[in-house]
Amino acid sequence: MSDDTSIAPFVIHINTNHVPGWWVLAGGADLDIDRNGANITLVVEQRGNDPAAPFINGWVDASGWIINVSSNVSVLEPGESANFTCEIIPPSGAISGYTVELTLRAKNADGSGAGQTTLPLRVAAWHDYSLEHEDEWMISSAGGLPLAMLTNLGNAPTTISVEVLGLPEGWTLDGPDQVSLGVGESAGIPISALPPSSQTDYNTSVTLRTLDEANTQREVTLDLIYSERSWATSPILFGTSGDSLELQFNPGFDVLNVQHGGSTLPQTDDGEWLMTVPVMDSNGEIVVDGVTLNYWARVRDPPSRMGSCAVNQAVGESTAPLASCSIQNGTSAIQWTAILRDQNGVVIDHTSEDLQANTTLASINLSGSNWQPAPGKHVVRASLYDGNGGLI
Repeated sequence: MSDDTSIAPFVIHINTNHVPGWWVLAGGADLDIDRNGANITLVVEQRGNDPAAPFINGWVDASGWIINVSSNVSVLEPGESANFTCEIIPPSGAISGYTVELTLRAKNADGSGAGQTTLPLRVAAWHDYSLEHEDEWMISSAGGLPLAMLTNLGNAPTTISVEVLGLPEGWTLDGPDQVSLGVGESAGIPISALPPSSQTDYNTSVTLRTLDEANTQREVTLDLIYSERSWATSPILFGTSGDSLELQFNPGFDVLNVQHGGSTLPQTDDGEWLMTVPVMDSNGEIVVDGVTLNYWARVRDPPSRMGSCAVNQAVGESTAPLASCSIQNGTSAIQWTAILRDQNGVVIDHTSEDLQANTTLASINLSGSNWQPAPGKHVVRASLYDGNGGLI
């Protein structure tokens, strides 16, 4: 009724347009992925205005990763959310610390309402190492280094502590008590045992104990053997075939003649003896003034890239990196690790990543922001390694 006029009844139909929408949330998931893969739980949220079931897929912005998303999420009402599982498997041999991006996209069956989230993803650190050795530790009056080698088998740089137990009274040790290794890197045990000046009949054994960051402990028994000559540098030799290595023996300038394979090695003005790296890995002997000393030679392929590192002398500038490295162009992809160490081998900072073929990397920054050295003068060293532990 309006102004005494009757109006017939009528019906108004109001339609609300369908507005689809989805969102994916991390929901507190641990995005450090085990090297063997992991299942993580994420959250999908219905942000549309009509009940629907989500279709979810995902991918990583790096090759080799496998992503499997569960497809059992039921129909969700507007505003509802549900958990779903995502299986993530990193590439075999992936190095820890390199961050990639995981993109997850949820949408309706017809492709509408797509919403996506990008999350950082990386391989979790896994630590393991090997300790190889020969039983006899040859020691002269000036000491000697053992024929023992550590190899990092994990996927992240590691620091391994070293100690010698059971030394006789009056003996001392010289050298760092820990070794830091890049991924795939090996190194000789850098400790020399020094006897009292008058002792030549050792007739005893000691225990060499090592411990890594994952508290993995390894122990071996070494027999102390008196020798007129011994190793002043590590008897574990590393290099590229054809390179010259500088070797030193105890007791220093008293050494008159060093032979390898029947030939006398040349000597530098500083008293070091030059040996050519063999063609392949080998265990051999060097004769020093008639005394036979064993060695292990481990031959590395030449690096496929050239690179360089530099330490920043202006360490007082807190915003500047303590060191930086660069990698030149090359025709093959590589994995690399940059490590900054102090004079004792302690790792100050490290970073790892993949570098694709035909690309360069102009600046790899290494920070000292978490380094708290004692007052005084310190020496730091920046090193760049490939995925096989070879020095770039």
